[in-house]
Amino acid sequence: TSIGAAAFRMCSNLTNVIIADSVTSIGDSAFQQCGLTGLVIPNGVTNIGDFAFESNPLTNVFIPASVAHIGVRPFVGCIGPITVDDANPFYCSVNGVLFDKGKTTLIQYPAFTAGNRYVVPDGVRQICNGALAGSSFLTSVVLPVSLTNIQDWAFAGAVGLSNVYFQGNAPAIGSFVFGGGTVYYLPTSTGWDTTFGGRPAIHPQIESTSDCGISSNVFGFNVTCGNDVTVLVVASTNLAGATWYTAGTNAISGGASYFSDSQWTNHPARFYKLRWP
Repeated sequence: TSIGAAAFRMCSNLTNVIIADSVTSIGDSAFQQCGLTGLVIPNGVTNIGDFAFESNPLTNVFIPASVAHIGVRPFVGCIGPITVDDANPFYCSVNGVLFDKGKTTLIQYPAFTAGNRYVVPDGVRQICNGALAGSSFLTSVVLPVSLTNIQDWAFAGAVGLSNVYFQGNAPAIGSFVFGGGTVYYLPTSTGWDTTFGGRPAIHPQIESTSDCGISSNVFGFNVTCGNDVTVLVVASTNLAGATWYTAGTNAISGGASYFSDSQWTNHPARFYKLRWP
């Protein structure tokens, strides 16, 4: 049997629900805006529709092994965590965050997850529609090199999000992705302009000024970027090599920070570039 589209939508007095074992499909918006705090999805449900449980302050969600399809924005507003049966062949969770089984698509980040910073795991290529929407505690997010696509409304309503750090090239982007904040990208990446997704986009850079060079037997240079940003300076003895070590962590205030390398005399050559922590 199925629970039809919008079957219980906006039933504000519905705070707890147990879905019968005979149900195999939960329709679009079936329990949207109900005030649900408790939810049991039985093993046997194979489909969870678009917006099925959106805008419910669910304290936890468990997805059984039988679920084969989850639609758009299923748990926006969920307090979390979201967990998935290990036997599910299509989905998984990492620290309460919902992903596809291959961990290449971020589907839902619980809106009230504690912690001001979230580092999206390496390997994630896509962030789904509304995946981090309404994330009340989120102030900064770090996005991996692997990311190629951000769908509509991904960070909508994340009112505290001030810094979005991209480790790689500019991905394809949908509409109304960000509700605010500044986008930061690295100078070695491509596809960027002065804005991205309607937000200002800037990058840190190493300044070749009079401060760049040897002073008091220490080699150093200025790193410039926006205020209240932390940048890693990484170093290597081989410009084309795969091994880069953190040489310094620079907290930038006032637009610039001076980096000095006391180890520069220990190497015949030393190359530097910038990364996000």
